[in-house]
Formats: sequence, C-alpha cells, structure tokens
Amino acid sequence: MKKEAEEESHGLLEQNEVSEGPVSDLDSFFCRIYDYYLRKGFVAAILASVCNLLLHPVTLLLLSLFLLFWFWQFFQLLSEIKEKREIQLFYRQTLHISDDRLQTMDWSEVVDKVIQVPRLCIVKEQLTPLDVVNRIMRRENYMIAMCNLNVVPFCLPFPWFRQFPFYTKTLEWSLENALSSAVFERNSVRQDILLSENQEKAARSLQWRFRLLGVAGLLLCPFVLGFLLLYFFFRYGEELRNRPSNTLGARQWSLLAQWKIRGYNELEHTLNNRLCAGYDAADKYVSQFQSTLLTIQARFNANFLF
Repeated sequence: MKKEAEEESHGLLEQNEVSEGPVSDLDSFFCRIYDYYLRKGFVAAILASVCNLLLHPVTLLLLSLFLLFWFWQFFQLLSEIKEKREIQLFYRQTLHISDDRLQTMDWSEVVDKVIQVPRLCIVKEQLTPLDVVNRIMRRENYMIAMCNLNVVPFCLPFPWFRQFPFYTKTLEWSLENALSSAVFERNSVRQDILLSENQEKAARSLQWRFRLLGVAGLLLCPFVLGFLLLYFFFRYGEELRNRPSNTLGARQWSLLAQWKIRGYNELEHTLNNRLCAGYDAADKYVSQFQSTLLTIQARFNANFLF
C-alpha cells in the first residue's frame, strides 16, 4: 500500500510538472518572480496597480490647479512690476524719497509729503493725514466693524461647536470677494446701497452671494485642502524638519483675534508693532492654562511628522 501511494504521488508530480524552456533574459525573469513574491500574488499585484492608476487623475488635477495658481501669480507679478514702477517714480520725482532713504523713514513723514502735493484730490483742496488713512483703510474698516459688532457669527453652525470661533483664511477670502462686488465700487462704497429703499434688495443680493460662495467652497473643499497641504509643506517643510518644536509649538494671534483687536484706521504696520509688543505678556497669560492632552498631542504630532 505504501509503495502504491508513493508511485501514485510520484505520477501526480510528474503529471503536473511545468516544463519551461531556456529563458533568454534570466535577470528580468527572476526580478519578475521576486516582484510577484513581494506583491503576494496575482490579485494583490493587480489591485495595487489599479489603485495606483486611480490616484493619477487626482494627482494630475492637483498639479493642474497648482500650475494654474502659479501662472496666475506670475501674471500678477507682471502687473505688480508695472504698478510698483509707477509708484517708484512718484516717490522719486514728486516726493523726492529714494528707496534707500525709505528704509529708515516713518510713515508719518511720508504722509506729510503726500498731503503737500497739489491737485491730488479734485473734491478737496487740502488733504489731511486722516483723509489718507480713511481711504487706505476703507475696506478694512468695514471688516473691523463686522467682527466687532458680531454681524456675522464666526462659528460652526452646529450645537456642540457654536462656542468655538471659526475664522480661516479661506473664509476671509470669501467674505472679501462677496463684499468687494456687493458693497464696494472700486475703492468706495456704492451709493445706491446707502438709500433706504435699496437696502433690502442689497441685503438679499449679499445673502445670495454668501450662499453661492458657500456652495462653491463646499465643492472645491477637497482641492483647496490638497493645495493648502502642498503649500504648507513647501512653505514650512524646512522649518518643520529642523525645528519642529518651535514651528508646531509656537503660539500666534489668530486671524479673528487680529480683527477683534484692530482699531478703526489702524494701519497694518501699527497693528503688527502692537501685536509684537503684547506677545510676551499674552504668551505668559496663556501658559497659565496648560492642557496636558494638548501637550501630549503636540508631542505626538512632532514625532509622527518628523
């Protein structure tokens, strides 16, 4: 019986034995055998290739968005060169201020020279520093009023998250885009919306713009998220790798806090100086309320990323 089983087994092996002829390229053949072993079979190998193929359109789409953004920035640069060249000529020929002298000048000195230039304004013979800053801060004053008067509730519309403020750069861009066309005309407020009979119509138009931007933001959210991640790692990759604790653990004023703190007609450089002056005191105050859970999470993020 044992001998018959061995003969039967031997016959079965001989019957299923695969006879391969000489292989012309053994290097490639053995590499394919090893690759098949690494991929753990036919199904796993093909499935991995299919998933990789499906990722290519997403990668190409993100790359296309990045290229579009780059070209948009490039054409903006060309326009900015022309604009800054005209302002440079105004500084040199009219104000008699060179770029080297500008490095150590205060803004008030520049304004004093600007208001002495004749015929800059056709509706007012003599300009004042207040006129200059009012025109510079016209749009920003509108945003400051919206934040201080709580015209827009900057929080998530969910019961459990209404106590947490929510104000991002993307939301700020959306608000500026909606207000720039609905409220402002060039750099001044539209006169028709100041009339009482047109205010209800203007409010409905602004409400429609907010909803349209909300739907557009929801549809573009995955692509914007991908672009922001790419921009973040390109912008802060070197700092995150060399100084992860300083970059991830550094505190800074939130965008909403900057608008809340900012006063009417407060220019950007004045606000930055005030925020820098109050940073140490604010950091000491916030350090009194340390959270162990947030500390553990921050350490994990730093170790996980790098």
